Amino acid sequence: MLPNEFSTLASIDQVYRDKARVHRKTYDAALGIMQRSRALLAHREYVAKKLLGFGDYAFHGAWSLLIDAMPETFRFLEIGVYKGNIVSLVGMLAYARGKNAFVVGVSPFDGGADRYNGFENEDCSAAVDALEEWCQIPLARRARLIHGRSQDHDVREACRASGPYDIVFLDGSDDSRRFASDLACYGQLVAEGGYLVTYRASAGLDLPPHLWSGSADIARAIATVLDPDPRFRHVAAFGHMRVWTKRADDPGLAATLSAAEIPVPLRFAPAETRRFGGTPDRLPDLVIAFVANYHFTEIEHFIASLLNHGQNIHLTLFADNMDEIFHILAERLNIEVVDARPFMSPDCHIVNSRFRMYQDYLRATPGRWRNVLVSDVRDVVFQADPFAIPLPAPVVFAAEDLPNNAVISAYDWIVERYGHEIADAIATDPIICAGTTIGSADGMMNYIDAIWSEIASDSYDHRRTFDQISHNYIASYLKPDWGHIDLTDAIIATIGVTKPDRIAIADGRITVDGKAPPVVHQWDRKPNLVAFIRQSPEMHLRS
Repeated sequence: MLPNEFSTLASIDQVYRDKARVHRKTYDAALGIMQRSRALLAHREYVAKKLLGFGDYAFHGAWSLLIDAMPETFRFLEIGVYKGNIVSLVGMLAYARGKNAFVVGVSPFDGGADRYNGFENEDCSAAVDALEEWCQIPLARRARLIHGRSQDHDVREACRASGPYDIVFLDGSDDSRRFASDLACYGQLVAEGGYLVTYRASAGLDLPPHLWSGSADIARAIATVLDPDPRFRHVAAFGHMRVWTKRADDPGLAATLSAAEIPVPLRFAPAETRRFGGTPDRLPDLVIAFVANYHFTEIEHFIASLLNHGQNIHLTLFADNMDEIFHILAERLNIEVVDARPFMSPDCHIVNSRFRMYQDYLRATPGRWRNVLVSDVRDVVFQADPFAIPLPAPVVFAAEDLPNNAVISAYDWIVERYGHEIADAIATDPIICAGTTIGSADGMMNYIDAIWSEIASDSYDHRRTFDQISHNYIASYLKPDWGHIDLTDAIIATIGVTKPDRIAIADGRITVDGKAPPVVHQWDRKPNLVAFIRQSPEMHLRS
């Protein structure tokens, strides 16, 4: 999990959308919070062992986030207490965090009206007291229990007298009409800026298949009462547990914007905002890459500079575990994002597997591209359209500034993979970088097929990152007639080992030997270039 993005309710609110990918992340984040906390885990397991409550284990993590979001003194109301699972959890968390919680719980407490319990006349309030005792909640901070049903006039008046509440949790009736009535009544008791929470409420959302979505009746009541109410804004779902916030009248006190409203201003004016995609008059060029475990800020320069300088380009990114700002911007900028996980295996290093991704994609899209660039992302920026320069061959390989035998590890890896004879044959040839390769669509299909054939062979441990070795074997030893090794940095300059005196910054461009290559790779190894790229407006999307 990427740090911070799902660590608070406010941060989740910033990125939450009704997407299966996001639901999986929010749920897993809450589950992780529960699993990392001895107190939460002990409480949930005790409740499960004693049959004192229900709900997913992840919900304890979600409640932890909610209590973290509370002020130092807050009020909490639960409708449908049963045996005290949530009122005790709220009291325990508030006490542990040094917060003063006024907790109110409504339930018949006789067992007969509870959907979980078939035992009439059971004293559930005694179970609540015992659970709060187990939680070591001081007597003065234990829940005030109101005996009755949520529809009762006296109950509603008693709850209203103690309100408004910073959190109202509705976990009562499964009947659609009764639940709708509870939403209308107790929703009025949510304080401005406070939260309304329900269970069994996610029917109709785009949940992953392994998460239960809840009750269609509950969802129907929400659609009838809550969805049309402009005072409430949906914050997030943790499986079938959903959270709304009540908008404050004062815009300055309003909760943060939903993900769909996040202001991510681009460098361009609204009428000039550019997006990736081809034009109808000719085939687009394709840039394809793999990204994983990055915050958007780590790859922003790649996307921004390609937008600034590319023309008629389709950008496809195979992705895994990227932050939600990345996905939000990908939708806005028309970046095609493909799930990388089906291609990932513990038996094959992901650096190798990316070529299987590219092969699968190119085979599935024949005739759609004019030219193709396979690229690294984090350490690549664009200074001009990489496809504007005529290609000298169907595939152009990017050379580095050292021969294979100048880097002991490179030479040894070639020996290990292909033997001394082949290693010696290409020892004085320049290292060819596998991070960036450009060519025509047909030429790149030939290259991808060739390198995946080498990578997929059974003659080595696929957990080793031998993509670079296979790449050099093809370019320098096999010397296919469709390939050309670029020794002049005409399109791509791979500058990781380039001598500093050959590199300069002139007229807002990185130059090598006085020329500004369209593509600069491995710029992150040069401190002065790192500073330049961080400050350049062409490398950023957001103001």
